[in-house]
Amino acid sequence: MLWLSDNHPYLVLLALRKSLQSLGLEDLDFYLIHWPMSAKPGLFKASYHDENDLVPFDLKGVWTSLEQCHKLGLAKSIGVSNFSINKLEHVLSFATIPPAVNQMQVLAVSVSYLICLVKE
Repeated sequence: MLWLSDNHPYLVLLALRKSLQSLGLEDLDFYLIHWPMSAKPGLFKASYHDENDLVPFDLKGVWTSLEQCHKLGLAKSIGVSNFSINKLEHVLSFATIPPAVNQMQVLAVSVSYLICLVKE
């Protein structure tokens, strides 16, 4: 998963290559944006409680970089995690490769709408 501190267009490919090297793999089955937000580059933490650690999130730029990872054959599928329905719809508005997955905790009130969205 792409962590918040690497959630910047210019760091996506670098972070993936680093993960592949650490895992001793040539590609990943899935590469996901972990959260729809960004932290300061290089600031790796388990959680970000201080809002000063967060910076504006360039979703379109990050997604475009994920698409490049897929086109290079480094990620078989790309997707998101912890995205709301609105954020997922926003990705779908510009993605040339739609997310293969939205990994998330689903509450009962969201299930029927998500099922309809996936069928489209």
